[in-house]
Amino acid sequence: MALGRTGSTPIVRMPSGDPAAAGKILDAGAHGVIFPMIETVDDAAAAVAACRIHPSGRRSFGPMRAAQSFGRDPRDVSDGAACILMIETMRGVENAERIAAVESVDCIYIGPGDLAITLGLPPGLEPIAGTHADAVDHVRDSAVANQLAVGMPCADSEAALRLAARGFNFIPVGSDTWWLMAQAKSEFARLSPSQR
Repeated sequence: MALGRTGSTPIVRMPSGDPAAAGKILDAGAHGVIFPMIETVDDAAAAVAACRIHPSGRRSFGPMRAAQSFGRDPRDVSDGAACILMIETMRGVENAERIAAVESVDCIYIGPGDLAITLGLPPGLEPIAGTHADAVDHVRDSAVANQLAVGMPCADSEAALRLAARGFNFIPVGSDTWWLMAQAKSEFARLSPSQR
């Protein structure tokens, strides 16, 4: 509701693949949902079914606030929801080509931190040279080959520009928590005795 009058496009990351929760979030006005930990074609198909109304999926019809954006035609409500699949494990990377080919997926979103952990590497947002960066590139290429949007989070505007140059087009930058912490640390540092 807070975003409804701002011209923003509200996207919600699901805590799990729960289809009932996805339907409620979309009915409440989200324009898309991100499904975490997609590892198989079956995972991808279940996510699509949770976003789409019959005959394309199993989402029940009850658009509530979503009707303000998409109207009440079931096809428009169904098509208006972006289905974003998050690949963040090596199993997901291995199945990326097949996942990206699932009908009615809109975007593949890479979770670089969890992906690094599955490779025994420290988590972070930047691609790590070697197997991690190769995995990121493979997922990106799989999405692009299927004409899907492809995304990955990053820390700041410079990182966002690097990702855009590598073909990414869904690029969440930073987070409110990081920015609040950084500002708080900056203000606190100015108040410390050594700064006076």
